Amino acid sequence: MRAYVGVLAGPVFRRYYAAQSASMLGDAFAPTAIALYLVGTGDDGRRLSAFLAAVTLPRLVVTLVGGVLGDALPKLPLLVAGFLARGCLQLATGLLFLLDGPLPAALLCQLLYGTVASIVFPVGFAYLPVCVGERDLGPANGLLASTLNLANIIGPTFVALIALIARNAAWAIVLDGITFFAAALLMRGLPRGAATGGISLGGGIASLRAGWDALRRVRWLLLETSVSASMLFFVTAPFMVFGPSLVESHGSGAWALVMTAFGVGSVLGGMAAGATRPSRPVLWAGAGLGLLAFPPLALALDQPFWIICVAEAGAGVGIAAYSVLMSASIQQSVEPGLMARVSSVSSAGSFVLFPLGLLAAPVAGEGVGQAGVLLFGGLWAVAGTLILVASRDVRAYRAEGP
Repeated sequence: MRAYVGVLAGPVFRRYYAAQSASMLGDAFAPTAIALYLVGTGDDGRRLSAFLAAVTLPRLVVTLVGGVLGDALPKLPLLVAGFLARGCLQLATGLLFLLDGPLPAALLCQLLYGTVASIVFPVGFAYLPVCVGERDLGPANGLLASTLNLANIIGPTFVALIALIARNAAWAIVLDGITFFAAALLMRGLPRGAATGGISLGGGIASLRAGWDALRRVRWLLLETSVSASMLFFVTAPFMVFGPSLVESHGSGAWALVMTAFGVGSVLGGMAAGATRPSRPVLWAGAGLGLLAFPPLALALDQPFWIICVAEAGAGVGIAAYSVLMSASIQQSVEPGLMARVSSVSSAGSFVLFPLGLLAAPVAGEGVGQAGVLLFGGLWAVAGTLILVASRDVRAYRAEGP
């Protein structure tokens, strides 16, 4: 805990952390609130699918734009503008729901919200080294990751309370919008995070190519990005598609318990990874991904429910530790002028196959059965982990000393 106390002692990071925490907590309200509202309108799942896709699909392309902007422009104004824009869009969505406005208008708000969120993600990644010293990047990333995971645990509970008290879950989306305005206020007076890329906005394609070239030069990052993309396709997507129905026999709230177990594991994994400074963080990050094998294998082999929950908690530990250790390693290894672009290319590359996996899983399930798809996913997680830990580049990378 001493590492976290130390990083929070810095006034710049403390303010940045408070701003991000406010927006994370509000964001944790939105998915559950939208789902509850749409279910109340008699939605059979198609509208919810469209709303979720509207938020996530921009990440495939728009994140790359954020990488260019994050290196070409001062970062603080971009982050503040992102908070304000998302606040307005969430307020608009909540009011449209409360006033029974047209759903296509609310869907458009969510599409724009996902677009803005995708743009500012690499900007925030590149701004963190402005807030803390290099030796504190691990604890800083650990705090942010654990706070996000904690928000995802308690967010649905708050939404349920709001829906019970206010009789309409849409008020939670309004509250989400307000948290963004609070975050923007907290960012006032922080360092601007000057443009570092020495690039012009007109050279967007060339700028992205420079980010791609920089990622390729960091060979362990290229390998980690590739393996991460394959795991999202073969492991995570089928588990998310088949998991809710396969655990339904354990009770109506079984899937929520599985997700809660994942959240608890994520908080613990993020905190542990942030508090430690392993000499070979990329190796440990890759090894942690092996924990993703256990949830699909537990489902495929029809294990007791408590084993499934324990396996999912372990997966949460692995994913959170991977995120924290990889983030700190990238921030230490990539020059500041390329950091936002490298982050955006890596993020887009990791995520690009996930939507395809969500679509492909049901088709594969009809062919070989859900258990067969999950079993393959578990084995793929093992294979991917072995590829990472066997890589000379992964094993050779060592973190810089304190």
